Amino acid sequence: MRKNRGLKIIMRNNKEYISITLAAGNGTRMRSKMPKPLHKIAGISLLDSSCKCVDMAVKKILVASNDLIFFDKTLENRFEIVIQKEKLGTGHAVLSCIDKIPDSVNVVINYGDTPFVKPETVEKMLAKISDFDCVFLGFEVKDINQKYGRLITDGEKLKEIVEYKDANPAQKAITLCNSGIIAVKSDILKKALVKIENKNASGEYYLTDIAKIINQDNGKCSFVKCEESEVMGINSRVELAEAEKFYQKILRNKHMEAGVTLINPKTVYFSHDTKIEQDVVIEENVHIGLNVEIHEGVLIKAFSYLENCKIGKNCIIGPFARIRPGTTLDENVRIGNFVEVKNSQIGNNTKINHLTYIGDSEIGENTNIGAGTITANHDGFKKQRTKIGKNCSIGIGTYTIAPIEIEDNAMTAAGSVITKNVSNGCLGIARQKQINIDGFVEKYKKKIRNKDEK
Repeated sequence: MRKNRGLKIIMRNNKEYISITLAAGNGTRMRSKMPKPLHKIAGISLLDSSCKCVDMAVKKILVASNDLIFFDKTLENRFEIVIQKEKLGTGHAVLSCIDKIPDSVNVVINYGDTPFVKPETVEKMLAKISDFDCVFLGFEVKDINQKYGRLITDGEKLKEIVEYKDANPAQKAITLCNSGIIAVKSDILKKALVKIENKNASGEYYLTDIAKIINQDNGKCSFVKCEESEVMGINSRVELAEAEKFYQKILRNKHMEAGVTLINPKTVYFSHDTKIEQDVVIEENVHIGLNVEIHEGVLIKAFSYLENCKIGKNCIIGPFARIRPGTTLDENVRIGNFVEVKNSQIGNNTKINHLTYIGDSEIGENTNIGAGTITANHDGFKKQRTKIGKNCSIGIGTYTIAPIEIEDNAMTAAGSVITKNVSNGCLGIARQKQINIDGFVEKYKKKIRNKDEK
């Protein structure tokens, strides 16, 4: 666990802050052994996506469960961890890390299951700290039957927040609701935390009660508004799917606005970190996994799957192609239908057009790989490399048994099983001589008929 390096942090301006991320909830509605914050949308965990909005925090505290740390040990390297042993409400969760909160700093409190809050929204909240002691993030709810806490306001002033369970009919009719995200001065926060009580319908310590407490202590509270979709929380698999759908729409629009053509946008899946240059065309039913970089002029045809790879300028991929991790395609490479490429480097203008597996290989420029070629890369114990030079022609149905090298300008004959290196300009051929047996077919058919008659 990262050690506390001291509580004194000198803040130079209101934009500097520490963050407290609450992620210790049980998440029972997910019906999963894995803690809810580790479930993913667009290839990134809810927790990591939620913390993007506080990425600039000078110190990051994570209120977590033991299960969360067990499932993701890397969290200890990225956060100062506080384990919430008892689940007694959001107020109790923040109170559990009160000793970790420095004096005289700004604090942003967010949640590990709210992945769409924007950094700009947090900046707006922090900007308001100059005039107020505490700023809540609110939103206008479309359906007043939603069971969010209601913000009771007077102009710019926030008087209190009433949880839905404790609200009267008039308060339930209020459309301005609480997202749970808070920016607050640490000294004010610590004084208010110890005054929170659990005298409510749930018997919990509500963090939202600090608004009323601060006002009673002659402090000043306010609020900032955002769109309801920005503070979408995820509590179930259904809501996870809705969040994925929402995020994919954001990613598709981002890429199209940057100059990418999507033939049927709803059928294309992007990861959160996909990088695509302009004038790329992507046909329907394409899946782009994590860590993919696609350069300009590329055409990705339908039903192709890419992950952890780099695609050079003007390549054509698919249809029905799979580009696996560790693969780099240089410029003008052609990867055709039912071709799988894994952990390989493919040179400029090389063509691998159909029904081929290329694994752990290096292929030079201007080389043609015939249909049905397989670079066999496992010797029974470990992976081995295949090297094919430039200006080569690999005949259809060629199997190369790694480790092996086919040098520049070489060829292999169709149907060969190549087990030895092929030198520059040579033809590699490894197959038995063909024998034609006269009259065999009729004799064979007669033998089968006789068996059937018996």
